Amino acid sequence: MIIASPPDSHADLIQRSINAGLPVLVEKPYVSSSATWLESPLVMVAHTLRFHPAFRQAHPRSKHFSFFSRLPKEDRFRNGALLDHGVHYFDALRYLTGEEVRSVRCQTSMVDSRGLENAFTAHLMLGWHTARVKVVQEGDERRQRFGWGILDTDLLAWDEPTVRATLIAFRDAILEKKPFPITSRDGLEAVRIAEMCRLSRGKEVILGPLRSTST
Repeated sequence: MIIASPPDSHADLIQRSINAGLPVLVEKPYVSSSATWLESPLVMVAHTLRFHPAFRQAHPRSKHFSFFSRLPKEDRFRNGALLDHGVHYFDALRYLTGEEVRSVRCQTSMVDSRGLENAFTAHLMLGWHTARVKVVQEGDERRQRFGWGILDTDLLAWDEPTVRATLIAFRDAILEKKPFPITSRDGLEAVRIAEMCRLSRGKEVILGPLRSTST
């Protein structure tokens, strides 16, 4: 089963798949709110950025990571920039460092009539590492950059079918009866970080331990 519907429909579809015993690949954000706590070994979350070649060359010994994303003005986020775009980077940081985010300080801007942001700058503290994630809407071109240490690389310069790689990883895990490489817990944590960033309003927010429940 593959779920690529609006995030507010994910919870019901995921639960139906779990109840039927079906493996399911879910588009990010995993759910629209971390209050919807669905955790199951049957679920893989499509955080496709993990399969980008730039991340395979990243050096976790670098203390600071930076992400920059410039999106065209006409792009609009159904759930805000943090949930629709930021979760990719939040997941990537946990994947690269093997550490959990301990605190966030985030400033949002371009807030629309729904109260949702179309741009943000977030500073994150992990275990040993720090990170800065910035998403803006300006101009007509899409550009994404990823930096660590002294390296700064244009993500779009890499011609890499990350969606295809994600689908292959999902298929192979099923065929080989192995755990999925990106779990429901990973998806939930990325959503939770996005929510804490939204609550921050420029002040530091401490993230408590991730609660543990299973379906």
